[in-house]
Amino acid sequence: MIEKSKKLFGNLRKTKKGNVDFDETMMEQMKQETKKKRKVKFKRNKDEEFQTEGTKKKQKFKNKELKKAIKEGIENDVDIVPRKVRNGKFFRVIASIRTQMLIGFTVPILFVIIVGAISYIKASNGLVSGFEDSATKTIGMAVNYIDVGMSTLESEAFVQSQNDNITSYIFSSKNEEQIKLYELTQAIYAQLTAAQVANEFIQDIHIIPKDHAKVLSTKTRGVIGFSDAMKDTDAASMTESKNQAAWVGSHAMVDDELKTSYNNYACTFIRQFKSKNGYIVIDLSKKKVVQLLQDIELAEGSYISFVMDDGREISAISDTIAFSDTTYYKEGMANNEGNYNTYVKVDKKDYLFMMAKSSSKGFSICALVPKASVMKSASDIKGVTVSVVAIAILVAAFVGGLISIMIGKSIHRISKKLIKVSEGDLTIDMDIHTSNEFGMLAGNVKEMVNNTRDLIHKVVQVTNLVTEATKSLSATSRDMTDSSEHITTAINEIDIGIAQQAEEAQLCCNQMDELSNKMGIVNNNVNEIQTLADQTQVMIQNGITTMTLLTKQSQTTNEITQQVMTDIKALQKQSASIEQFIGIINDIASQTNLLSLNASIEAARAGDAGRGFAVVAEEIRKLAEGSVNAAQEIQKVVVDIKTKTESTVQTAQKAETEVTSQVKSVETTREAFHSMSECVDSLLTNLKEVIENVENMNEDRQKTLDSIESISAVYEETAASSSIVNNTAQMQLGLSKTLVEGTQELELRTEELKDAMRKFTV
Repeated sequence: MIEKSKKLFGNLRKTKKGNVDFDETMMEQMKQETKKKRKVKFKRNKDEEFQTEGTKKKQKFKNKELKKAIKEGIENDVDIVPRKVRNGKFFRVIASIRTQMLIGFTVPILFVIIVGAISYIKASNGLVSGFEDSATKTIGMAVNYIDVGMSTLESEAFVQSQNDNITSYIFSSKNEEQIKLYELTQAIYAQLTAAQVANEFIQDIHIIPKDHAKVLSTKTRGVIGFSDAMKDTDAASMTESKNQAAWVGSHAMVDDELKTSYNNYACTFIRQFKSKNGYIVIDLSKKKVVQLLQDIELAEGSYISFVMDDGREISAISDTIAFSDTTYYKEGMANNEGNYNTYVKVDKKDYLFMMAKSSSKGFSICALVPKASVMKSASDIKGVTVSVVAIAILVAAFVGGLISIMIGKSIHRISKKLIKVSEGDLTIDMDIHTSNEFGMLAGNVKEMVNNTRDLIHKVVQVTNLVTEATKSLSATSRDMTDSSEHITTAINEIDIGIAQQAEEAQLCCNQMDELSNKMGIVNNNVNEIQTLADQTQVMIQNGITTMTLLTKQSQTTNEITQQVMTDIKALQKQSASIEQFIGIINDIASQTNLLSLNASIEAARAGDAGRGFAVVAEEIRKLAEGSVNAAQEIQKVVVDIKTKTESTVQTAQKAETEVTSQVKSVETTREAFHSMSECVDSLLTNLKEVIENVENMNEDRQKTLDSIESISAVYEETAASSSIVNNTAQMQLGLSKTLVEGTQELELRTEELKDAMRKFTV
């Protein structure tokens, strides 16, 4: 607007002193324009406004200017959208307040959907990874526990193979005294029973000699030995290739001979005597293995089995899957690492396959966990997110629709009133009493109508006064000629002042535009911060939930670790018992050695008659020395077991300490998440206050900008008026003679104005 004002009066300042110089050519042009105006003919129509030829030319000029502004994209005061498009149904729907409000409510909902999707993905990945790690550690600890139990069976087999009674029984002949043989077998049975009772991993112990003696077993008695026939079996042949001892899944021949069932044991350890006169077979308790598998807590619908390398499988439940025949089991066996995890499809369902292998005993524990159970917590998060988003969409649609309906009703009522006003009825009453902006708009419209009505009254009065004034206008024309020169000088000075004010107004307007842009940037930044804070709050809540689940899992792991420590301590006590037995064996060997020495002395005294007795005494001494050596070997094995047990206890204690520390760390993290949530809530509250203050500043800025625009408009009108008055004052010198004609024309237009005023109902 200020630029337009400059164009209107800027060209008038031609001289250095700021005065306007009118030459004769300019005066001639003004006279010609005045003559053209007098020749304009008015056409009157009862229903339409009068329009002169000059007005038509001006309208054409405005149309050209408007087209040019549209082409350059700089027209701001005129709606450049074509009327056909503006009146189209699609444009009306898009431009409606209802649609715009629904779009405004939809945008934050889209961000909620994005936040929910990201939270679901992160929570899903974290829960799955945590479950896999926890389950893998649990199965690994079970493998270690069974491995320790199987080591006790190996130690027991070695101890029994070195036992004097068993060795004597193996080397006994058919001609052996029955009483002595009976006492020997009873002692061996008591020894085997004690070993079976002392170790819960032992199901049965079988001493299988050659056919000259009977099998000694904790399960069956009276069966003739069959060690020679057993050499041809696969189980026995494995002992030949593995240092006279091996773990196998079953012993079919032993089961057939002793009338036992392989369903009573999980696997068996077979050890051949050094003399190769027989075998020691110790069965691992299936009940103990099944109990351990049942104690492993995995997700509902899981399958878990104890699998030997030769294909023997023991499951915690009756309905299970044969792991040894599957491809993923074979891939796990081919994997050199101790643990193997992968996702597989079984019966068109997705499962997590986990495998933990023993490094030396030839077995593994395999498990299949339904993927749906692993993803259950993540699925719950997904369901909650979808429900919240759906509710938000419904609430947004309802609130947006309700508000748009209320706004539409208010606009419709105001529009009906304004249509009557446009038809000239100024007697309408804007009876819209609401406390919102539409109530303010109705009040302003009512005030506008009242002011217009008062204006019409005043125009009528002024018209009457103008009619009377025209009669005396001729008399005052001479006085106007004298005062025109004075008016011209004053107008020039006003022109200079207006130009300066226009420049200041332009500068102020530019500064307000810069302030508007900066406030817009601040508002956008604050909104982005609020969005990020909302997202952070959602992620913090998800973190708190995850920390709670992790706390429960850590507590479960701590309980399992304590149970493992209890079992290992029990194993320490059993090792101590073995050491006591070794001490007893050493004492017996020492006594036997003394008896042998005494017998040798007595044989020497007897002379030739005691030589046979001396040979027997020498053999007894050798047996005593062999017992001492065997006891020392057993002592080494027991010490090794004790060392490994103590190391395992220390490792379990460290694991317990780490788990306890982990529980504390998780709790600390959860409290930190709560603190972060409170800080984010405080941040959101402050952001809301900042947004309200920015909005208030924006309203004040808009009011200031409107005031500056009003001032610019006043400058424009003042500049235009100044130019007109200046021209008029210059023309008054030459137009005083034609003033009478102008007075007549004024009377004519006054009558037309009265006719136009009659259209209004006041």
